[in-house]
Amino acid sequence: MSWKNNLRDYAIVAVISLLIFSILSLYIFERRGYYNLYIMNKVLAGTSLILLCIVLLIGPLCGFSNRFTPWLTFRKELGMILFFLALFHSVVSLFFLPDKFPLLYFLNEGLVSFVFGLSSIILLAFIAIISNDFFMNKLGAQRWWFIQRWGARISFILIFLHLTIMKYKGWIKFFEEGGGKDLARPYLLPASFIAFVISVILIIVRIIDIIRNARKK
Repeated sequence: MSWKNNLRDYAIVAVISLLIFSILSLYIFERRGYYNLYIMNKVLAGTSLILLCIVLLIGPLCGFSNRFTPWLTFRKELGMILFFLALFHSVVSLFFLPDKFPLLYFLNEGLVSFVFGLSSIILLAFIAIISNDFFMNKLGAQRWWFIQRWGARISFILIFLHLTIMKYKGWIKFFEEGGGKDLARPYLLPASFIAFVISVILIIVRIIDIIRNARKK
C-alpha cells in the first residue's frame, strides 16, 4: 500500500473516531451537565471500546454481505487509533485524576478491574508494535495473522471484563433507583452501559457467525 493510500485510510478512521468521540462527549455532557478531564477520560475509554467492536464486527459482517468487504482495509488503522486512545485513557486515569482514582483504589477495590485493563493495554501495545510488514515477514504471514486475530479478541474480552467489573454496581443502582440528583438528566442511561450493550451485540454477532460457519462444514 502506498503512503498516500495509508494516509487516506488513517484520515478516514480519524474522522470516524472523532465522530464517535463527539457523540459520546455530547451525550455525557447532556446527562451530567458539565464536561471536564474526568468526562473526557470516559469518552476516551468508550471510543476505544467501540472502535474495537467495529474491528471485530467487520469480519462477521463481511460473511453476511460483500458490501462490508471494503472495511477490511481499515482494520489496522482502527486498531492503531483505538490503542492510542486506550493508552491515553490509562495514563489519564493513573496520573491525572487522583481525586477520582487515588493509588489505593487500584490496589484495593479497583484491583481486579485494573489488572484486566492493564493486561489489555499491554496486549494492544504488542499488537500495535508488530502491525507492520517487518514483523509480518519475520513471524510469517500465517503466525502474524493468528496473533493479530486472537490478540484483538483477547483484548476485547479483557476490556469487557474491565468495564463490567468496574461499572456493574453503578448500573444496578441506576436501574433500581434511577440516576443521581447531581445529574442534569438522570433518566439517561450511563454511557458505560451503552458501551456494554454494544459489546454484548458484538458477542452475539460473533456467536451467530461461529454457528453459521460450523453449519457450512
